[in-house]
Amino acid sequence: MFVSTNSLSGNRRLVNLSIKKYFNLSVDRRVREGYGILMDVAFYPLHNPVKHYAWGSTERIARFQHRRFPTPQPEAEVWMGAHPSDSSMLQIAGRRCSLWQAVADNPEYWLGSQVARDFDRQFPFLLKILAAEKALSIQVHPTRDQAERGFRFEEQHAVPHDAPHRIYRDRNHKPEQMVALSEFQAMCGFRTGSAIAQRMRPLHRYTSVSGRDEQALQELWSVLEMISSDTDGIGSFFRTLMALQTDHPAAAAALLHGGVQAASAELAEIDAFAAAWVRRLSRQFPDDPGALAPLYLNTVSIYPGEALTLAAGIPHAYLDGLGVEVMANSDNVIRAGLTVKHIDVPSLVDTVRCRSFVPDTAGPQPVADGVEQYPQVFREFALFRLTTGPVRITRDAGCAGRGPRILLADSDAQLRIVDTQGRWEDISGGSAVVIPHATEEFRLQGTGCGYLATAGAV
Repeated sequence: MFVSTNSLSGNRRLVNLSIKKYFNLSVDRRVREGYGILMDVAFYPLHNPVKHYAWGSTERIARFQHRRFPTPQPEAEVWMGAHPSDSSMLQIAGRRCSLWQAVADNPEYWLGSQVARDFDRQFPFLLKILAAEKALSIQVHPTRDQAERGFRFEEQHAVPHDAPHRIYRDRNHKPEQMVALSEFQAMCGFRTGSAIAQRMRPLHRYTSVSGRDEQALQELWSVLEMISSDTDGIGSFFRTLMALQTDHPAAAAALLHGGVQAASAELAEIDAFAAAWVRRLSRQFPDDPGALAPLYLNTVSIYPGEALTLAAGIPHAYLDGLGVEVMANSDNVIRAGLTVKHIDVPSLVDTVRCRSFVPDTAGPQPVADGVEQYPQVFREFALFRLTTGPVRITRDAGCAGRGPRILLADSDAQLRIVDTQGRWEDISGGSAVVIPHATEEFRLQGTGCGYLATAGAV
């Protein structure tokens, strides 16, 4: 039984069931009987874990959620969902319970039969608030097949799940979509071969080493002379650059030094935006050649309301800004720079898509009154922006998605979500509720907008 947090003063109903009986049930009986126990609650407020990574902000997420700031530690992400490593929490029978455990106990109630089958009885997506005040690591995410093989290999070799060199935390791939809440800066995908060569060649005259390191640099210059926009040319460049960083640290340091010098001279005339980011990243990561990534990855500005969608294998790094991010329910990351964490070059080279990529940002498109949808590419998730009016959300209207849903209130929103029986919940300023599959229809009232994440259409 889940107890609503609604006050007795509202027109809301408290669940009149035995708490003791529920906790005396076995898990199997909760699965068999849980629908009848839980169905009297339509929406469940979420208590979400905050991730304190060094690249986060002491103000942005706290300000978004109307909490006091600066916070004692940087806040980088707020996770909303049921990832087994760090799940959102609910109130279940007056006690805190993880959403992950609730779904495990009763997948049909939470997910619906089809989503439960499609995603092996797991919550299909993870929703985040993300704040970057310092660059995230340059990273790629594996395909589902790569994740399956990598996870199985690391499990067979007993690599601890919290080991620094562990790559595959789960079996899933991690496509993602990030909607900017502020102007957001990012790097995403390789430039064309000719654009890479144009931005990297000026480093030659500013970079000087001797011996084996000079030979390693000469190999890089040779590759740049031959590079083209085809896969082999970009792949050769990237493999040579990563080998330089891994096997020739003196050459890599000299290359970084030359890049910073060039960024204040010729590079500023070729690409002022990329040159400025080289200088900024070299201050954030003074010994990391990843600071040169703006010369070979696209640098992009994402404006509030626009979304950037990323598939497996595309190298990217979020640089600065506040956003809402939805992704497949995974935490698999393979890093390529701007990090003190482990970089596994063989896994990286096997995973990264070494071809040019043009980042495409897009706003949402209307699908019903008060409902806009961002481009849906992956079956794990779809993302909608809801405005008030009131808005009626039904599956038949094609805007309620499949399975479970999470509704996040925008910072300035004051929202009331109401089901067909008049049960309601208020959310505002960065708070969120989870809506089980069993709640078929609801209305949204109030002011401001909300972001609704669902499983994607098949």
